[in-house]
Amino acid sequence: MRTVKQINHSQRGIAAAALFVMAGGACRLDAQNPNMLSGMNPIGQNPHGLQLYDVTGFAGWTSMASPQQGLILPFNGTLGSDTTIGGGGSLGWATGGERTKFAIRYSGGYDGEFRYTQWNAFYHFLSMTVSRKLTPKFTVNFSAKSSVSNYNQLLFSPTTFGSLVAAPGSFQDLSSAILSGQYNNDQLASLLTGAPVIDSPSRTVFFGNRVFTSSGAITLGYAKTPRLSFGFTADYGFEQHLADANSDAPKTSFLLPHASYGMAGVSVSYALSQHTQIGAGTSSGRSFSGIQQSYTNSANIFLGHEINEHWFMQANAGAGFATNVHAQPPLSTLGARPSFGAKLGYRAFSNTFMASYERMLTLAYGAGASDTTMYGGGWRWWRPGHTWGVSASAGDEILHNTAFSKVSGYRGTFGITKQLGMHAMVEAGYSYGAYSGGLLATTPSPEPAGSALKSHQHTVRLTVAWYPQSLERQ
Repeated sequence: MRTVKQINHSQRGIAAAALFVMAGGACRLDAQNPNMLSGMNPIGQNPHGLQLYDVTGFAGWTSMASPQQGLILPFNGTLGSDTTIGGGGSLGWATGGERTKFAIRYSGGYDGEFRYTQWNAFYHFLSMTVSRKLTPKFTVNFSAKSSVSNYNQLLFSPTTFGSLVAAPGSFQDLSSAILSGQYNNDQLASLLTGAPVIDSPSRTVFFGNRVFTSSGAITLGYAKTPRLSFGFTADYGFEQHLADANSDAPKTSFLLPHASYGMAGVSVSYALSQHTQIGAGTSSGRSFSGIQQSYTNSANIFLGHEINEHWFMQANAGAGFATNVHAQPPLSTLGARPSFGAKLGYRAFSNTFMASYERMLTLAYGAGASDTTMYGGGWRWWRPGHTWGVSASAGDEILHNTAFSKVSGYRGTFGITKQLGMHAMVEAGYSYGAYSGGLLATTPSPEPAGSALKSHQHTVRLTVAWYPQSLERQ
C-alpha cells in the first residue's frame, strides 16, 4: 500500500504569500492610479494581433484532498481537506474583417496542493475559431478545442450557462442567438456554434482524474429568405485518460482509457413573426469505445417565442433510436426513446438568467448510446457603471446505458466579483461537485463490478486577476 506524502507548510506558505502580495500590489496600484497600468501589454497593443489577455493567481481550500472516495486507496476517506494554490494566464491572436474572422487562444497554469503534492499539475486549454461569410446568404463556422486538466481544475472552469449569462450584449442579442441562431455577438456565436465543451463531473467516472479532451465542429448556415433558414452541423470529440503527473501518486479508478464520437445533423427554421420561430431538425451519430459502439438517430421539432422585452422561451419534442454495433460483453440496445426539453431566458438592466431541461439520446462522451437527462441554469447580476457583481450556475447530467447502467455528475458554482480600477478584479468563489457510477466487469480495479464510484467535494477559492486591456464598466 502506498503512503501518501505530506510536506511542510512553510515553503508553500511563503510561495502563497509572495503570489498574493504581488497580485495585491498590482491591484492597489491600479486602484490608486487607473492610468498607470493602461497599455501595459507586454506582447502588443494591436487588438487584431497577438495579445496577453489576463494573468491570475488564486488560493483556496477543498474538502477532499483527492477527487474520488473509496476507490483510490482503502484509507482515502481519511485524507481530509487540503489547501490549494495556483496561477495562470491566457494569450491569443485574433484578426478579421467584415467577412472573415479568426481567433486562437491558449490558457494555462499550475494547480497545487499544500499537503498532498502528488496531485499537483499543470493545465492547458487551447481553442480556435474561424468564421467566413461566403455570400450574403451563406456562412461557415469552424472551431476546435483541446485541453489537459484534472478534476479540481474542472470544478472552477466556466460552465456553459455561466458563460452565456455573462456574455455581453442586449436582450435581443441573447434571444436571437438561442431562438433562431442569428448572432450579433462573437462571444455568443463561439459558445453556441463552437466545439462541444465538457463541463460535467461525470467525465471523471469515465476517464479518471486527469483527462485529455479534443473536439471540433463545423457549422454551415444558409438564409434563403429573411424568415427561412437552413443549417448543417458536424462535430467530433475524443477523450482520453491520462496518468497523474506523479507516478507515485495513488491511482484513480475509471471506466475507459479513451473514447470518441462523431455526429452530424441538419435543421430548418422559419420565423412566423418577429417574435416567434418554429423549426425541425434531425441528427445521427456514432460512438467508439472499448465497451460499446453505437449508432443514434433522432429528430425533433421546436418552437421559440419572445414573451416580452425581457423574457424568451423555447420548447422541443421528438424521438430517437439507438442501435449497438458492437458491445463487450454483448448487451441489449436502448431502442426507441422520447426526447423533449425547454429553455427559459431573462435579461434586463442588471440581471441575466437562463434555465434549461433536456431529455435526449446522446453518445456519453463516446462511451455508448445513452438515454440522457440534463438540466441546469445560470444567473448573473451586474449593475452597469458599478464595480460589484454576483453570479451563480448549476447543472446536472444523468446518463443511462445498458453497459454502465447509470452515471451522474452535478456541479454548482457561486461567485462575488469586485472590479479594482480598470485593470484588475478579485473574486471570492465557491464550487460544489459530485458524481456517481458503478464499476464494470472490465474495469481494472481490485473492487468487484458494480461497486460504487462516487464523490462529493466542496471548494472555496479567492482569485485575483490582472488584465492589460482596460475593463469597461458595463
